[in-house]
Amino acid sequence: MHRTILEIEGTAWNLFAGIVTETDVLAEATATYQPKTGGIHPREAAQHHAAHIASVIRNAIKSAGDVEIDGIAFSQGPGMGPCLRTVATAARALARCALDRRQPLRRTPRDRQVAVRNR
Repeated sequence: MHRTILEIEGTAWNLFAGIVTETDVLAEATATYQPKTGGIHPREAAQHHAAHIASVIRNAIKSAGDVEIDGIAFSQGPGMGPCLRTVATAARALARCALDRRQPLRRTPRDRQVAVRNR
C-alpha cells in the first residue's frame, strides 16, 4: 500500500503543493511570486507565500480527488529563510491539526474543503 503525502515547497519565488505517492503525482498547485521591480525580496516573497498557501494546498487536495493524506513533507532548504519558515509553519500547523484529532487529513466530498475525516 502506498502512502499519500502532501508536499509543500516554498524556497524562494515559487510556492508549490503536491499530492504524491511513492509512484505517482496525483495533483499539483502553484502560486508564483513576481516582484514589481528587481529581484526577489525575501520578506515580500514570504508575505506572498503566507497569503496564498491555504489556497494552493486546498487546490492541490481538491485536484487529487478523494484521497487520505498520510503525511506532510516540506522544503527545509536551501532557500530564503523567510519563505522556508512560512512553509514550515503551515506544514507543522496542518500536521498538528491532524495529530490532535489522530486522523488523516482529507478532502470531504460534501464540502470540498480540507477537512479531517472521522473514522
